[in-house]
Amino acid sequence: MPLCHKYNGWFCQVFPFKDEFDEIRMQLIKLYMPKTQTKCLVPVTTWIRENYPYNQYFCVPLPKDKQPLYNLDLLLKPETETVILTDSVELADSNQRNAFDGILFTSFICSPEHYEQVDWAPLRNKTIYYLITNHSGISLESAALKARKLKEYLVKEEPEIKLFFVTLPVDYKLEGHLGRSRTFKSVDDILQNYEEWPPVVKTTEIKFWESDEEFLEFCAEAEEIIKSHNIIKPPTLAEITRYCQQEEIFFSEWMSRPSE
Repeated sequence: MPLCHKYNGWFCQVFPFKDEFDEIRMQLIKLYMPKTQTKCLVPVTTWIRENYPYNQYFCVPLPKDKQPLYNLDLLLKPETETVILTDSVELADSNQRNAFDGILFTSFICSPEHYEQVDWAPLRNKTIYYLITNHSGISLESAALKARKLKEYLVKEEPEIKLFFVTLPVDYKLEGHLGRSRTFKSVDDILQNYEEWPPVVKTTEIKFWESDEEFLEFCAEAEEIIKSHNIIKPPTLAEITRYCQQEEIFFSEWMSRPSE
């Protein structure tokens, strides 16, 4: 389970990468800064340096040719039958805590589209489902195109690994924020926001893509959706009216608050 700690206005989570011997070889630190509304993922390893009596931490990944998969210690167990691969270490960690026996959630880290940096060998000869979902500000369509890139790489470089794709849309209930993007001032604000507007999986829209043709067709549709979103369109009169009404509600609620 990730370790959570609040310091100097930052929110921190730590995700351990273990080897086949259940030993931590690398840790991925997630930092979220409310002031700038940004997060970053930093790989950290421990090194023994000459003339130093103790290990030192460095913000670098493992000094190997390939980076390990997350939950590798569980992935290599013979009882692991089904593997669910995601593009988010956070999602893999969270879902693994509630996973059924025989099901393993895993993920990876690498530079954008540099999949050659990852050691994919442990996925050979296993049933692999790639989970496509919207998260961290990434749309479902963008996540699908990212999955297609990985598929193209594996077909060429790791033909023994076959991916089955699943799309899982999530509703983050942004309407609860009067049309604004979520902003958090503290860790308590994050937790309160999650309790008031928890994300909801759109179970009726979960889709298992049974063939490569269907999946590639879905990706082509995703490309068209992204292109249409990149076209700047002026707001309609109805949209302007709705936004003004939301602003009026927000300011009336704010003005009615007792002064401190």
